[in-house]
Amino acid sequence: MLNTSRLQILCRLTVALALVAAAGGTALAQTKVAAAYFSWNGSLTPSFGSGGLVTTDFPPAAHAWGRAMAIDSLGKIIVAGNDSDDHFVLACYDRFTGALDPGFGIGGRVVTSFGVNVPAQANAVAIAGNGDIIVVGSAFHLDEIRNKFAIARYSSKGELLQSVETNFPDAGSSDVAQAVAIDTVGRFVVAGYSLVGLDGRIALARYESNLTLDPTFNGDGDSDGLIVTNLRANSDLSTYDREQANGIAFLGGHIVIAGHSVFGYPSSNWYGGEFLVLRYRSNGSLYGGFDGDGIAIPFTSLGTTFDKTFRANAVAVDPNGKILAAGRASINSGGPYFALVRLNRNGTFDTTFSGDGKVLTSFGWSTAPADALAIALRGTSSIMLAGWSGTGASRSAMVTRYTSTGSLDTTFDGDGRAAADFNCGGAETATAVALLTGSGPFQTYPRIYVAGYASGDPCP
Repeated sequence: MLNTSRLQILCRLTVALALVAAAGGTALAQTKVAAAYFSWNGSLTPSFGSGGLVTTDFPPAAHAWGRAMAIDSLGKIIVAGNDSDDHFVLACYDRFTGALDPGFGIGGRVVTSFGVNVPAQANAVAIAGNGDIIVVGSAFHLDEIRNKFAIARYSSKGELLQSVETNFPDAGSSDVAQAVAIDTVGRFVVAGYSLVGLDGRIALARYESNLTLDPTFNGDGDSDGLIVTNLRANSDLSTYDREQANGIAFLGGHIVIAGHSVFGYPSSNWYGGEFLVLRYRSNGSLYGGFDGDGIAIPFTSLGTTFDKTFRANAVAVDPNGKILAAGRASINSGGPYFALVRLNRNGTFDTTFSGDGKVLTSFGWSTAPADALAIALRGTSSIMLAGWSGTGASRSAMVTRYTSTGSLDTTFDGDGRAAADFNCGGAETATAVALLTGSGPFQTYPRIYVAGYASGDPCP
């Protein structure tokens, strides 16, 4: 609890100091929500915003971050995130021009507060069958010194219809939602983590369309709609262990989760980690037919001399039922790289993918870290990843495309890698990627949309 509180206070203090500096005449580097539109060959589409790029601020907040994206049935691009005034924010863009949709919220923007002294952050978004927009994240209650799952449901026009908050049953738990997906009967499955003290566990919740918890999500036997998975207790390692879910997808009626664990946190001597993929039955119980216990660990490091950067951030299931998970990994002190794995339904590596089921991608600056944060598929033929590479102000928003066999697709910008330069002069990050297939004789290939955030001075 105390650690979470300190983090919140530090974030607020950092923003306050930046604003004071700006008021004194010092230029303030601004962070904005960002979106880009790539053609299938990897070139930016000039008709979208300025040269294929748009950035959006949310005044009066000094900063705003885009953390997730979804495309509705009309092709409108919805980007969700948060601002430095601690609100959920949404932006809605025209898919052709990148212009904000004047019929959405106020001038294409929506800002949602979860209350006075309740800082909130949106981490994921999905579109329901009726066009409603589901946004999930966290709401930090300063009076309780803990986070709660925060879920907001909006109309297709950006009107707030409903919001709920959820805590998991352990006394004093602090809970953050990282991902959301909607199943075939319209229920919202939300994944993230539940923190008790310094022990983090993977946390899942399932909601009916009216945002009440679903009692049939009862794989742990208590029928409260909440599932907690603790891979190991802190005592098993004689140190702290933090596990969390970062991405979610469906395999038939089953739920597939991408996530990670970190050992020794928050000590400066924290080490190792695991790149996690888990498969649950529809009722929330782990499926033993997946790698023997429902948990596959494609990359792992448990020793203090090993690298510290194993993480699965996103997951997707292709039409053949193969599971693709993306994130970051360091191998033999190299990287960290974009990491992509393809697993069979039973959790084993698909060796038709790059020979061993694993692909690592770097970006030419050998010592710079990289992290894939999002994944999108075009059937079984193409795999898109989005994320970042670099350090400090040289951090760039990166997009990669792979063939069905795991090789970089050189028809995409010449080498399978492309950057979205938002002309802000500072750190830039891609947090989401989506493919939109339209109709008509002039669109042979899908459009590629990327969202995230960019900072600099000025950030146009």
